[in-house]
Amino acid sequence: MASENSFLIKIEKKRVNTAKSVLDFKFAKSRIRHLHGPEEFPGLVDESESAPMSVLYWMIRDQRVQDVAMGRLTTQLSTTCALSVVCEIPRHYWENKHVLWSSEQKETDFRGGMNNWAMLYAQRLALKFRVPLHVCFCLAPCYQADTLRHLSFMLSGLVEVEQECRSLNIPFHLVNADNHLGPDENRKSGMQARWSPNYTTSSSAQIYDAAVAQAVGSLVKSLHVGCLVVDFSPLRAPSAWVESVVRALPEDIPVCQVDAHNIVPVWCGSDKLESHARTIRPKLFSKTVKYLTEFPPVIIHPFQNEMDTNCQSMIDWQSIKANHFVDSSVDAVTWATPGTKAAFEVLRSFIEERLKGFDAQRNNPANPALSGLSPWFHFGQISPQRSILEVSAVRKSYVRSADIFIEEAFNRRELAENFCFYNRLYDCLQGAREWAQETLMKHAKDKRLVAYTRKQLENAETADDLWNAAQRQLVHTGKMHGFLRQYWAKKILEWCAEGPQTAIDWAVYLNDRFSLDGTDPNGYVGMCGVLLFAFCFRTNNLLAVSHLAFDKLCQTFTYT
Repeated sequence: MASENSFLIKIEKKRVNTAKSVLDFKFAKSRIRHLHGPEEFPGLVDESESAPMSVLYWMIRDQRVQDVAMGRLTTQLSTTCALSVVCEIPRHYWENKHVLWSSEQKETDFRGGMNNWAMLYAQRLALKFRVPLHVCFCLAPCYQADTLRHLSFMLSGLVEVEQECRSLNIPFHLVNADNHLGPDENRKSGMQARWSPNYTTSSSAQIYDAAVAQAVGSLVKSLHVGCLVVDFSPLRAPSAWVESVVRALPEDIPVCQVDAHNIVPVWCGSDKLESHARTIRPKLFSKTVKYLTEFPPVIIHPFQNEMDTNCQSMIDWQSIKANHFVDSSVDAVTWATPGTKAAFEVLRSFIEERLKGFDAQRNNPANPALSGLSPWFHFGQISPQRSILEVSAVRKSYVRSADIFIEEAFNRRELAENFCFYNRLYDCLQGAREWAQETLMKHAKDKRLVAYTRKQLENAETADDLWNAAQRQLVHTGKMHGFLRQYWAKKILEWCAEGPQTAIDWAVYLNDRFSLDGTDPNGYVGMCGVLLFAFCFRTNNLLAVSHLAFDKLCQTFTYT
């Protein structure tokens, strides 16, 4: 416990020394993409409105408010900055806006420091224009929370988000797109179609996108939102949600997107699809001075509406969990505690206990040398940027291990983001280069010495003990060692008699259904990189492949 507190206090001090607030921080404007509406935010300065406008942060991927439990230093700074902002308000603002800050804070309270660039930008706008700030999360049907395992992990993390927002005087809203689906919409059939390669262009997907747009759009209207800030995902479904919302909003409401998941925003890292780790590496590392910075602290938000103050109620999380349609046959895991607080303990233990052996043991499935952070990275409950900052702080003690971790958590992870952003067919045979497609299709009907059905693979009913062990680990724990994932995916292609596209579909289905970090760019590159795209990520570690479609070279790919 003492070690954990010391770790968090060091981070708190660094943040407090960075800036007084996000208003005093030099925010990189290139983190922001303007998606819709005017760029001048006219709604935030229009005093003719009967109710004050507000800023809404739509939290999609980066499900955190603050990256670390904060103590007395940030609490005092936050209250002081809130008071200083209030003191600068002209009198006429008091007549239209409810100004609120909390002075009854215990030294043991945990506050402050949003390590989420989208959240920070939303508060920056709200403070600049002296308007209320809101945060929302939309529970979308048939996406990453369609098993009990994923729903439990996600909702438990969002419980922390709600508590943190409440402590910062920022109302948190959970909207459910299910409530905007018609009675004839069959969730079960939609879930079954979820892993179809044509899902995002299917009628079900379009109906679900429209439901998300209605859920978020209704909240935008009820909160008198003058600007919508949204975080970023390169995957097709979240991108389609954002596009649906943008189409549904009035022209005078600006929509800004902030890449809060990557150190270098994906649109700044490269303007094209990068085919090798070596080609994107200099582009990313040359930008670290600008982007790999400490995060500024957050102040308690001083502006609220009377309605926000009087009507904000606690969310009934148990009811939401009980009523949301999910596949309950995939149980929640017990080894991983969801949420940002737990994520920081995993990061601390990795740095203090496992980092020293990361170089030598990271590819040994029998030795727990990996960081184990991928579930928390995936749900945005801790930022890779914070993890890299803390590993970099001890680099002198473990140079080789730290450099490899940074390479994987920064360069390789953001290479996967680049791949999914610039290749919309990232999980399809058509997304491969022509020669790869031709090679795979040429061998599609080759007679397999051994062939299995998807159900046999799901139940780990093969003659390969190593593969069965990896599959059972995935099913029961929601995680698979990164070094085994390539072998696991390669054998699916070898054993699938229906052809390469079906093999891809099976791998995606098994990974996304059971893995806690499923439905993620890293996973698609990890699986499809072996099946199709490994030639795009060649380094010095090449693997000769078999007599089937493996007559090209593919690379082993390690994960954090």
